[in-house]
Amino acid sequence: SICEKIMIKYEEEEGDARERQLAATNAPDEDGFITVSHSTIGMVGDAMDFERKGTLGRTGDSANRRAQKERNRSTRSNVAKGSDQLQDFYRFQLKENKKRTVEDLKLRFEDDLRRVKKMKDNKMYKPF
Repeated sequence: SICEKIMIKYEEEEGDARERQLAATNAPDEDGFITVSHSTIGMVGDAMDFERKGTLGRTGDSANRRAQKERNRSTRSNVAKGSDQLQDFYRFQLKENKKRTVEDLKLRFEDDLRRVKKMKDNKMYKPF
């Protein structure tokens, strides 16, 4: 049919363009320089985006539900991470925060030890 002929012609043109691009990137020009160009051959990022959105590889109602779930999951994770407000952006902030939490835990532990000692002294401590 006409559609098949058009598709075959298009695929041949795409193959020829790909071969010309590969030849241009590997062959030096008359000055001896090799042309550096951006290539999308072998890149799957766009196809993966289409699959995530549910427009490539999946069809029907279940695909729409799946895509909706993924979108909800990504927005939920952004909100949970605090996308509007970054906490501990710099490495030193992370370190300071960890130090603070460790110090708080030590203080709480010492308080618990004092409380247990006081309960033992009053003979109110019965662990079992």
